[in-house]
Amino acid sequence: MGLVVALSAGGCQQVGEGLSQIERDRYQLSLLPLNIAGTQDEVWGIKVPWRDRYARVATWLKDSKTAPDLFLLQEMYARKFFWPASLRPHDHEGLHYLIKIVDDATGGSYRIGYLATRGTQMGINHLTSGVALIYNSKRLRNITRAPAAQLQPAEGAPTILGFHARKSWPCTDPHPEYADSCSLLDGEGVFYTSSFKGDDGRNNFEAAGARLVFVEDPAAHFDVFNVHLHPRSGTDYLQSPTYIATRDLIGNLTAVSGERDRPVYPPILAGDFNGGTEAFSNFVVSRADGVDAVATGTHEAAYRLETSQSDALPGGEPREPGFCAPRDRIWSDHCAIFVQFHPVRVATTPSS
Repeated sequence: MGLVVALSAGGCQQVGEGLSQIERDRYQLSLLPLNIAGTQDEVWGIKVPWRDRYARVATWLKDSKTAPDLFLLQEMYARKFFWPASLRPHDHEGLHYLIKIVDDATGGSYRIGYLATRGTQMGINHLTSGVALIYNSKRLRNITRAPAAQLQPAEGAPTILGFHARKSWPCTDPHPEYADSCSLLDGEGVFYTSSFKGDDGRNNFEAAGARLVFVEDPAAHFDVFNVHLHPRSGTDYLQSPTYIATRDLIGNLTAVSGERDRPVYPPILAGDFNGGTEAFSNFVVSRADGVDAVATGTHEAAYRLETSQSDALPGGEPREPGFCAPRDRIWSDHCAIFVQFHPVRVATTPSS
């Protein structure tokens, strides 16, 4: 995918006429971001096997007859190496297990768009984790690409700063139970990011961008951004390096043209903000709970996204302090934010 800047057509925007049911069904879109707390069997003092936590997600999907088009996951472990030679989990094991149970619960066919990782040394052990995108390939197709010569490797911290494309953590040592599941990753799992030098002096990135299209309309593209941000505190928090880098990522990727002059939808920004969304003034919040949110851009597009359903999950009362559900129902130490969108046509009229 070449970096060709798309020129915006001049003019004002107004909501167009109503859509046909076929058009509405074709372009409806749902997503579920969740900081999934890795493959930990204890989350802030609450002991529950990670597979049980993941299974609760699948149970809700089955019971509610819901099949999100996109899952935007934070704190997804790629692998955790324990000295001297033990992997818990193996490469992509959490994603492989989640996809299996989600497919079973929904009848979908989910794939891994990317697993965007950084490494963390934990004494003599090493954790590789980050943000991940999985999508229902019956509804969507991932078209995120970059020239091979421009791709940065997955391992370690970024060596360059600013906007660039990276590879996902490779699936080279899967759990024996999922030996055939490495093919779920789209190619090398290309994603875009913008890296920055943090206040600690180290290079880092905390957001990933991808481009998708609808299976029923392969030219109808949109961009989605998955974040796990850690802004600085204090009066200048809006100038946190992670905010500046994420705005740079959004600006650069949305400037890349698609087959049509305009994307089908404005960009979508979702995940764990560890704060609010006020650093992104050209986005409007669709649903939020605590530090977790879904927001949509005010950028030019063929349709705008209107929320028809939203919820903070798993919900229920009384909430365990610091959690999104009672103790025996938690999925994580965060809320999942489910949002169902439907399209509203936007007409562009010439400037007078």
